Amino acid sequence: MKMKTKIIMLGIYTLIIIGIGLVIYNAIENEETCKPFEPIMNEGFYDGYFNNQCNYVRHPKIRGKLKDNKDLVDRIYIFSKNNCSKELHDKDFIKLTILLAKERKVNPALWWSIAFADTGCGKHMKGRQNYTNIGSLDRGGTFHYNTKIHNVWDTFNTLQNKYLGGYQKLGLLSNGGRQYFYEKHHSKKDKIDWLNNNKKIYASSPHNWNRNVLNAMRFIIGDLDINEDYEFRLK
Repeated sequence: MKMKTKIIMLGIYTLIIIGIGLVIYNAIENEETCKPFEPIMNEGFYDGYFNNQCNYVRHPKIRGKLKDNKDLVDRIYIFSKNNCSKELHDKDFIKLTILLAKERKVNPALWWSIAFADTGCGKHMKGRQNYTNIGSLDRGGTFHYNTKIHNVWDTFNTLQNKYLGGYQKLGLLSNGGRQYFYEKHHSKKDKIDWLNNNKKIYASSPHNWNRNVLNAMRFIIGDLDINEDYEFRLK
C-alpha cells in the first residue's frame, strides 16, 4: 500500500510540474511588448495616429468551419458565433456592418478582423462597445460608445482619415505588418526612406495584431493566401 501511495503521489507531483511548465511556456510564448520593432523605433516612427494598446488577444484559435458555398453574411455569422461575444451573433447587425463597409469602400471582413485582434470580438473590451479599440492609446485613455454600430462607423472613418486613408495594403496598418514591408528594402537608405513615407499606424502591436487580423480575414474570406500585401479597400 505504501508503494502504491508513493507512486500515486509521484504521479500527482509530475502532473503539477508539467502544468507549471506549460503556464511558464505560454507566458513566454505569448509575451509581447507595446514597442515597435527596433528599426522603426530608431527612425522616429513611433508617432502613429490611434496607436492601440498591446492587443488583448494573444494567440487565439479561430473556431468554426466554413463551406465554400456560404455567402458573406453566413460566413461572418459562423465566425461571430464561434469567436465573438454574444451580442455580435446577430445577422441584422452583420448585414449593417457590410453595408457600412461598402459605403466606405472597405472590405466588410476587416471590421470583424480588427475586432477579433483587438478585443476578441468583444470578449476583452476596455471601453464600452469599443470592439476595435478606437481612441485607446499607448499612453493611456479609453473611449466608450453608446451603440456598437457607432464603433463600426468610427472604425471605417478612421481607416479613411488623413493619416491612414492612403493605405491600400493590410500590412501597413500595424507595426507587425510593416516588418514584412520593411524587410523587402535592402539598403539602409531605402529602409529609412520607406519608414519616413509610411509613418502612421492603426496598431502598435509588433506581432500579434497583424497575425490575428490576417487569420480572421483568411477565415471569413476563405482565402488562406491572404497576407500583408492584401488590398483591403474596395474599388
